Amino acid sequence: MANTANGIDRTRLLRAVRDGPFDQHAALVSRMLGTEVALVTVIDGEAAAQRFLGLFGVPEPIVEARATPLALSMCQVVARDRAPLLIEDMADLPWTAVHPLRTELGMSAYAGLPLRTPDGTTVGAVCAASMHARSWTPDDVARLEMLRDFVEIDLMPVLAAADARERADEVSLLLSTLRHELSGELTVVLGGIETAQLDNVPAAVHDRVLHNARRETNRVIATLDSLLRTDSRAPMRLREVDVADVTAEALQSIELDDAERVELAVPAVRATTEPTLLASILANLVSNAHKYSDGPVRVRGGWHEDGRFGVSVQDEGGGFPETALGQLFEPFTRGHEDVAGGFGLGLYIVRMLCGRIGADLSLETGERGSTLTVWLPESADSEAATT
Repeated sequence: MANTANGIDRTRLLRAVRDGPFDQHAALVSRMLGTEVALVTVIDGEAAAQRFLGLFGVPEPIVEARATPLALSMCQVVARDRAPLLIEDMADLPWTAVHPLRTELGMSAYAGLPLRTPDGTTVGAVCAASMHARSWTPDDVARLEMLRDFVEIDLMPVLAAADARERADEVSLLLSTLRHELSGELTVVLGGIETAQLDNVPAAVHDRVLHNARRETNRVIATLDSLLRTDSRAPMRLREVDVADVTAEALQSIELDDAERVELAVPAVRATTEPTLLASILANLVSNAHKYSDGPVRVRGGWHEDGRFGVSVQDEGGGFPETALGQLFEPFTRGHEDVAGGFGLGLYIVRMLCGRIGADLSLETGERGSTLTVWLPESADSEAATT
């Protein structure tokens, strides 16, 4: 997807568009360069649009939408080439003479500089445009560079605010939905315990309902514990561990009725990570694969061509439906709606925890099953680990 190459910052900026955080910056660009129009843009490749963090002097329909199709964008060229673009008169160049920015909006002169996030990724442009042909002097370019630098500095608090708002919205959604989901689960647990306390309950029924109550309680506790670990404010305890040992411990923490279906083959590899978070990731992946597949679940370790070590979990469950792929890692989403049980949080937790330990997550899916692989960011030694 076009937006994922820039990580989280581009997505946060796109969500901040509606607030117009750089409208005043755009107005200052217009005033200092003497142009009718000025923009601070972010290119949204997925939607084939340019969106405006800041705008000045554009027609009302664009102001309300805070976006235009990429067909009307000169800034996309700046972002694509990661280089300044100065055009004195669009009528003089074959490709700009027929550009919709000129033919439909009447623009003639354009000056744009790349807009970069704090990590150096180019996401859009800061530009000035005029309805009349004009030359761009060295002073004009210097002023535009200075104003672009101001915008890039001010991106940091905008990103921080967007991060905080996104986290607050996410926590609110989690808490409200978990309250509903957990109340139902705990009601079942309570009913089982009350059944076991009745007089003259057959021993087999007594043992079964208590076993089920214990299993459901442990599942609720494990889910809550994993969610708490996704909090980016929680301390990290990085240390060198044997990935094979962490994987084995993760499997031991899962209560499975037919654990023999899980096949484990992870070599002894030492890596620096947070072992409790890695174990939670693998436990969620195996539980998910076991739930959606009647066949074997294979847990394997292997090396990527770029030198990273990964642990993959493969099932034979028929793969995820294409309609589910877009939201597969979002909270309260189940990959297969026809399978009952669970909160729909397993893959969401996996995604969040992978982000915390700096791991990448890849998915291969088809009619013959799915494979999810956690690629660790650092592997120290491929030889047998020693304790």
